[in-house]
Amino acid sequence: MAILGVASSAGSPHDGAENGPAFLRAASRRYTWGYPDGCLMNAETSRTDFAAVDLGDIVPVGSSAQEVAEEIGSVVADLDSRSVPCVIGGDHSITAGVISGLIARGTAPARVIQFDQHLDIQLWEPVTSKPLDPLFNTNVISHVGEQLGRRSVLQVGMDPFIAISASSSAELSGRLDVSAGIIPVTSPLLRDEPGLVEALGSEVPTYVSIDVDVIQQAQMGSTGYPAHIGMDTADLIRVLDVVLRNNPIVGLDIVEFSAAREAREPAVLADAMRAADLLMGAISRLTS
Repeated sequence: MAILGVASSAGSPHDGAENGPAFLRAASRRYTWGYPDGCLMNAETSRTDFAAVDLGDIVPVGSSAQEVAEEIGSVVADLDSRSVPCVIGGDHSITAGVISGLIARGTAPARVIQFDQHLDIQLWEPVTSKPLDPLFNTNVISHVGEQLGRRSVLQVGMDPFIAISASSSAELSGRLDVSAGIIPVTSPLLRDEPGLVEALGSEVPTYVSIDVDVIQQAQMGSTGYPAHIGMDTADLIRVLDVVLRNNPIVGLDIVEFSAAREAREPAVLADAMRAADLLMGAISRLTS
């Protein structure tokens, strides 16, 4: 597992996401407190032999989300094909760069599973009016769909109600072509493990994208648009484990943790620890 940070908020209207990698790394150090040779142990399996290497941060020189994505794609394409890139962001537009890098090195996913409060599909223009707007965190999944094709993204944890442009509603199905299905946060399926296994698939080469705003606001306020209704962190880790356990994972990202660099309030640090738990869950399962 190759861990890469992307210190960029070029695809967001807000600053702060560029600090996500620093916060997640600092929070993850709690797993080594008191041990000069500290390492991670999975409490359920007691395993400690995790093959993960932190390759540091990509600090992009590009000023647009597309330029940053191209830089990310170049780095990912050069990784050993046996490694699984785990990218900590950064805003959500970085996902498009990781996907392009995986395609370039011949390890493209057959499907993306997106944990998110929002669709991040461009719904504000009719399909026939013009090409997609430039890459941004609000339309990144539409750009991913252009790379991977129709019905390539399964979307999990969404708000049960989505605002769309009335002028483009007649062509909604065209814009939603990228989606293989939407499982909102209110769906009973998220608490039905056999049904969840069936919905999330088995033995499908999968890329996982986790926008931390899928977590309820009481547990994740350090993000651009906290969820007024969202997943509990423990439930998210449980569902994530179902995905990782049953599918070969070709890549993963954790995005949209956002806070001022100097923030040290207890709530921000607790949010960072919850985001780090997602990273630790991925490390302990992806390398098993």
